[in-house]
Amino acid sequence: MCPRGEPDIMERSLGNMTDDLFAKILDDIDFYKEPCWFHWFGEPLMNPRLFHQIEMAKSKGVPDLGISTFTFERVCENARGFLDLRKQLGRSKPKVTLSIIVMEETKSQLEPFKQTWLAAGADEIMFKPFVTWGNQDPQFVQLASIDSRVEHQQRLREHPCFMLWESVVIAWDGRVVPCCYDFDASVTLGDLKKQSLREIWNGEAYVAMRTKELNGCNDKSLCRNCNQAPGFRQNPAWPLPQIGLREDLKTQRKKREAATEVVRTGEGSRV
Repeated sequence: MCPRGEPDIMERSLGNMTDDLFAKILDDIDFYKEPCWFHWFGEPLMNPRLFHQIEMAKSKGVPDLGISTFTFERVCENARGFLDLRKQLGRSKPKVTLSIIVMEETKSQLEPFKQTWLAAGADEIMFKPFVTWGNQDPQFVQLASIDSRVEHQQRLREHPCFMLWESVVIAWDGRVVPCCYDFDASVTLGDLKKQSLREIWNGEAYVAMRTKELNGCNDKSLCRNCNQAPGFRQNPAWPLPQIGLREDLKTQRKKREAATEVVRTGEGSRV
């Protein structure tokens, strides 16, 4: 289910992100149009600076923040207490989402889990699909539900993975990796102790990996066997031809509309 489970196969060192490093990340505020999550194979509530760093992010204008915590017995008790307190105060925020991973051991627990936590006041219940973390270790597949194991082992990745363009994952020590499946930070694309986030995002390593992904030749150990990477079919009209300066606005508009229509009608595509 998770590289931090039993057996614990994650080998990279553990720690908490410093305020100075987090402040450096916040300097590139343009990256935070989507939720910023304070976790990656760790327990965020064990970081003594967590709430201060939440304040730092909000003061910089980060719109949405999230944490993910693990469901142990005491956590369940605290979650119920938190939901009761929120109800007593008449508040709707923070939003509370509880999730359960769909696997062979949890199939019979899904509906009871949903009904229990909705009755307790949770805003949303998610049945999270099982992931094999890029098929980096055969042990992960064996934990999937029996009826999905063959698909996990044989299904091919159909489209370029959009994670290389739409998200960024930063380890507690400042290393930047392509996606959350890289639990051991084996594919490091930059180091925030030496570079800015903007420099890393537009840097040679990121650009080279994106190019290989688009061309179907990404041979990184993290990616070559991954069949769960999220992606969309490419627009057949991409890259769009340069529009001459002498063409009138009406012609330009027609070309843009035609290109957009190609994207809209393509299965699994988006603008």
